[in-house]
Amino acid sequence: MCKVTWCEKEPLKYMNGKPRAYCADHVQYKEWVTNAPRRPWLFYKLEKILIGNLKCEICGVDKVKQHPTRPLKQIVSLFDVDHIISDLKGTFEGEHPSNYQLLCNDCHKFKSHDEGDHISKNNR
Repeated sequence: MCKVTWCEKEPLKYMNGKPRAYCADHVQYKEWVTNAPRRPWLFYKLEKILIGNLKCEICGVDKVKQHPTRPLKQIVSLFDVDHIISDLKGTFEGEHPSNYQLLCNDCHKFKSHDEGDHISKNNR
């Protein structure tokens, strides 16, 4: 299966003479998303960018409309992908779009503080 945790498509066998671990849809994203095997949520963020859905899933702010003269790369940096249930991070269920949400930096920080995620697990 494709290395993107929620994708059930077969990976490409070879591309440019090299074996691939991603399907035809996600192999193109690999060019844009670094360290993707360890950070599958980056594919979620990239998919949101490609469909033009850059709104915070908590407060609903649309940063593209809020900053119309800014380049997309700058606007994207104003968003984080949050694990809805943070205890599932790193598990199959936790690294799936159903456990992700795109949040503006402010909402992500507030949510992390409310849940105690801003404190290292070793110090909780």
